[in-house]
Amino acid sequence: MEQRWPIKNDYREAVIKRNMKIILNPNSTERAVAAASRVIIAAEQQNQLDEHKVIDVRVQTRHDELAGIAADLGIEVGLIENAARQAGSSVAGIEAESVESIRAQR
Repeated sequence: MEQRWPIKNDYREAVIKRNMKIILNPNSTERAVAAASRVIIAAEQQNQLDEHKVIDVRVQTRHDELAGIAADLGIEVGLIENAARQAGSSVAGIEAESVESIRAQR
């Protein structure tokens, strides 16, 4: 599991290992197991939230790059986006006739 918590790697690893030992120890109380489980679940939740932020930035960056390329080629991005919505939000699903209708709109 890749962690993005703002603490040192050694500490992160120690926190996870310690809490896993508590969870796996048959002598641990239910309360201790529940608390250790909450720590691990919270850590994973934070990782997932952070991952979505990273993905969102990458997607927006890629969108901006593609919009720039389209503009350089004289293609109106709005026409492509409209055609994608009409095709069910998938540019790959645009049929040849749809492409022709986009060209006709220009």
